[in-house]
Order: sequence, then structure tokens, then C-alpha cells
Amino acid sequence: YLYRGYFERVFAVKKELLRVLEQQFNIGWYVRGLCVSSRANMYLGHWKEAIDDAKKALKAAEESSENSYVVFAIWTLSMAYTWRGDPSKGIEYGERALQNAVTPADKAWAQRGLGWALCRVGDANRGIDLLTSALKNFQTGHHMAGVIPTTCTLGEGYWLAGEENKATQKLEKGLEMAEHCEARYYVGFSQRLLGEIALKNNPAQAALRFDKSITVLKKIKAENELAHAYVGISKLYKQQNKIAQTREYLIMALEIFEQLGTLLEPDKVKEILVKLPICKKGTRHLQA
Repeated sequence: YLYRGYFERVFAVKKELLRVLEQQFNIGWYVRGLCVSSRANMYLGHWKEAIDDAKKALKAAEESSENSYVVFAIWTLSMAYTWRGDPSKGIEYGERALQNAVTPADKAWAQRGLGWALCRVGDANRGIDLLTSALKNFQTGHHMAGVIPTTCTLGEGYWLAGEENKATQKLEKGLEMAEHCEARYYVGFSQRLLGEIALKNNPAQAALRFDKSITVLKKIKAENELAHAYVGISKLYKQQNKIAQTREYLIMALEIFEQLGTLLEPDKVKEILVKLPICKKGTRHLQA
């Protein structure tokens, strides 16, 4: 349900799981259940709920002294903060997870969270190295729940590092696997980034990529990633000097980011908006 984008079903299963665990508690299922719920909230952009679920999982894991569950919960917190737009906290928890990691699986989860956060703060070389190591571990275990997201985030890491050929290769591979497994969030994620890459040399391809990304992200209500896709397509309209459409999509993105409480992105969007030419009568505009 998580990977296919049926998030309401994730929360329904979580509720039933917690009811069953009241009768016969199991720390492993408790921690993993809350972490899955946390990640569903991340995909939806529900930051408070995502962080609360991960913190509950971490508290229980620490009380049980089960190290692998501790690492899994810390990694989940790392991802929640990075998704929210607070990669410095993502790095803090990612480093902590890596310090506590013992098993290959522990290390892979920790490397995935820390590597992605590092890419988003500009330390792409270290981030890419960690994501590459994590991906190898997931591939060795044929763990598709790790392979698909890590391939896609590694693609983003290469894109942020300016290595567009490698980024395209990873994102197309991630997209292929995501479509095969019906992992809809990562279909939208990779299509959006492939659209960003195509903006430079193939605007028609970029338009198709953004359209596909927006369609799937709307369907699964992945609001935060949808807002990123709106920003992406606004760049296409700006290239075409379609200022009204550029503004429309930027304002829609800004409204989503502000409603969700996403960090960093609202200021980035506002900065773009104030530099646009004054919109013509009849179009929406950013209120002071």
C-alpha cells in the first residue's frame, strides 16, 4: 500500500495493527508499522504526523534495546526532516543512524538517509558515495523496497551534482522499476526530475515528463512532490515566455508548500515570483 500510493489504506492497516498489538505486543511490528505510517505521511507532506510516528517508533525501540529497530527509526526521522526541507536535521539523524548501524541492512538504511540529505545541502560527492553503497546492499538482497527509492534519490543526487547523463540513467532505471512494481510515488518523483533535466535541451520531452508526474502525484495526493512538479513546469512556461502560466503554477506550488509547512521552498518560490514581469489584467498575482 505504501509504495503503490494507497496511503489511506496504510493508515487503516496501522490502526488495525496497533489494535492487535494491544493484545500481543511485538516490538518489531510496532516499530516498522509506525515507520511505514511515518513514510506515508512524508509522501503526503504531513510533516507533523510523519515526525510524531517516527519519534514514537524510536522511543519504543530505544526502550527495547533492539539496535536494528533503533537504527530503522532514526533513519525514518532523517528522511522525514529531509523531505520537510530541513536537511541539516536529516544529516544529524542520518549520522546518528550510521554510527549505530551494525548489520548490512542497518548500514544501507542509514546510508540512504544520510546520503540523500547530504546531496540536498550541496555535499553531493559524499552523498552520492553513500547512496551508491546503500544501493549495492539493497541490490545484493534483492530488496526492491530499498532498490527503487535509492535508485531514484541517487539520480537526484547526480542531478544536483550537475552530472546529468548519470542522473538520467539512474532516474530512467528507477522509473522503469517503479512502473513495473506500481510504485506510484517514485513514478511521479522520477518523471519530475527527468522533466527538470529535459528542460535544457528538449522542452517537448520536459512537457511530457511534467504532465505524467503531475497526473500521478495528483492521483495519490502526494502534495509536496506535486508542488515541486508545479515549480518544474513553471520553468518550462517561463522558457516559452508564457508568464501568466508561469505565475499560475508558481502560486499553486507556493500555496501547497505554505499549507503543508514545508521549509525552504516557499522562499525559493517567492523569490522567483517577484522577479517575474507584472502579470496582465485577469491573471492571479502574489499578494503582498
